[in-house]
Amino acid sequence: MTWNTDKFNKVAAELAKTFASESCTSSINELATKVAEDNNLNPEQIRTMVRLANVHVFQHVYEKKGSDNENMLEYIPGDAEGVIQSLYEGSKEALDKTASAPAGYDRSLDYYGVEPTPEKEVEKIAEVQEPPKKVDLPSKEELAYVVKRASSDIDIDIQTMSFKWSEAMEKAANIYRLEHGFNLQDGLVDLEKDAVATLGEDIEPELRYIGVMCGQSIKAPLYGGVKAASIVGTHVPIPSEDTKKVLDLFKEARECRYNLQEGTAAKDKLVAQMERVNALK
Repeated sequence: MTWNTDKFNKVAAELAKTFASESCTSSINELATKVAEDNNLNPEQIRTMVRLANVHVFQHVYEKKGSDNENMLEYIPGDAEGVIQSLYEGSKEALDKTASAPAGYDRSLDYYGVEPTPEKEVEKIAEVQEPPKKVDLPSKEELAYVVKRASSDIDIDIQTMSFKWSEAMEKAANIYRLEHGFNLQDGLVDLEKDAVATLGEDIEPELRYIGVMCGQSIKAPLYGGVKAASIVGTHVPIPSEDTKKVLDLFKEARECRYNLQEGTAAKDKLVAQMERVNALK
């Protein structure tokens, strides 16, 4: 599932609002785990969501601070790796349970969820559960550490996505070169039409890149001068096996580009948050 920057920020803001409410007894990690499970998020998406959730929770902390520390919310920052590990352990437990299920076991329960716990058993569990523990109020230095750690992690993600985008595009260009030999530009228009018809109009950065790699000017018109909108829905691609591989790599590169854009936007927000942390007394 692909989320854009607005979706990540909206979900993170809702998570932070839920966490900051007086009735909430769940940790950031527990709330993030629920969101990740419900939306089938991958590890990179979980890391982005948790970092943004920490930023939004910090905003609540800052806004409630007032003139002293009495109104500041006490909390433990979310840990993306902890959420990922929790989901992994839950999946492993479900797989182990399915693998060892006896004959006649209803495996649909593992997929759709376990049977409801009887009310009396729920009450019994509630009685033995301890109330959530409060932690010491985070200091300015601790808040700064949370933001700096998130910023550092995002820097790594940005570098990783940039490398993966370049790697996918290099592979696509090499496959195209091997297929077309010395006549590199002759097949570009057909490739561009196949790409926009298969992957949509938001594939232009990848098409521009492979065009330049094949000696075409970056200002050259795409699709032989035909508008992309007139190609989508009318052009029927009949790609070769090599072209299918190139289109798959285009799709992979576009996903990396989306993640790169999301990471860059999150980085900008963290820079602003660091300025707010530094302004705290």
